[in-house]
Amino acid sequence: MVEHPMSRLKRVNAGDAAVDGLLAGLVAGLVKGLFLVLAGVLAGGAWRDVLIQLDPQGSSVLRGLLAHFAVAGIYGAIFGVVASRFRRVRPGWLAGLVYSLFVLLFAWFVLLPVAAPALREVGAPTWAFGHVIYGLLLGTLAASSESAGSRLSSR
Repeated sequence: MVEHPMSRLKRVNAGDAAVDGLLAGLVAGLVKGLFLVLAGVLAGGAWRDVLIQLDPQGSSVLRGLLAHFAVAGIYGAIFGVVASRFRRVRPGWLAGLVYSLFVLLFAWFVLLPVAAPALREVGAPTWAFGHVIYGLLLGTLAASSESAGSRLSSR
């Protein structure tokens, strides 16, 4: 009987995958946030204004920052769980990119009009490029985290 190469891989449980995705999402969210702040400053705005736009109530830098990280972490955790179920999807950056495009469409057309309409002032091209950055980094980090976890578990 011939053993399938995928059968030797340790199955990742949903909790570990969610935590890996959450951490990758936070790092990717940090980089995306820095990009959005830089884009806002280069467009003539103040960094504080960009962070205030991230606040659903539109009044607090801290609340905007925390909301941004919460959303980035939640999307990352969801990605981690979904990606762990489709482990043959490679490379990781491509899976992250495709996922971020779905998140982009959901955010732009469903979430932002209801929860944070001020964020649409960032502009579609900037918002889209920020999501591309997020997705590429999320997928890359989540894939490397999964690889590190499987190397450690095989010892």
